[in-house]
Amino acid sequence: MIDSMSSSVANAERFERLGVVADAQTAAQTRDEFAVWLRDYFELDVMRSSDLVLAINEALANCAEFAYLGAASTGTMDLQAWHDVAESTITVVVSDRGAWRDPEEPQRRRRGRGIPLMEALSDQSTIETSDQGTRVKLEWANVSRAAAR
Repeated sequence: MIDSMSSSVANAERFERLGVVADAQTAAQTRDEFAVWLRDYFELDVMRSSDLVLAINEALANCAEFAYLGAASTGTMDLQAWHDVAESTITVVVSDRGAWRDPEEPQRRRRGRGIPLMEALSDQSTIETSDQGTRVKLEWANVSRAAAR
C-alpha cells in the first residue's frame, strides 16, 4: 500500500516509489504504475514492454515475499527508474532493507526462478546484498523516448 510515509515521482526522466509497503498488493500496484510510465513515455513494442514489466514484477515480488521473512513487521521497498537520453537506456533499481535469502539448490528448487528470469529479460542485471538490505539493478538498452503527445 502506498501511504503518507512513501513518496512518488513519475515524469519522462524518472519513476520513483520510495518507502512503499513490501507486500503483494503494493508490489502489484507499483508494477502497474510502472507499466503506465513505460507506455506513456517510451517507444517500446509489446514484447519489450512485457519483458521490463515482468522483470520488475519479479524484483518487487521477491522483496514482498522474502526480504522481511521472519521480521516482526512488514518492511518497505523502493523502486527507482530513470531514462538516460544520451545512452538510450532505462535503469531500474528495486531495493529493500531486509535480509537476503540464498537461492535454493537447483535440484531442490520448486520455485526460485525469479532471478534467472530477471537476468534473461534485462540486458544487464546485478544483485547487491549487505546488512542494510538488497539492491537489484536491471538495465535495458536501446530505449527511446516516445514522441511528445
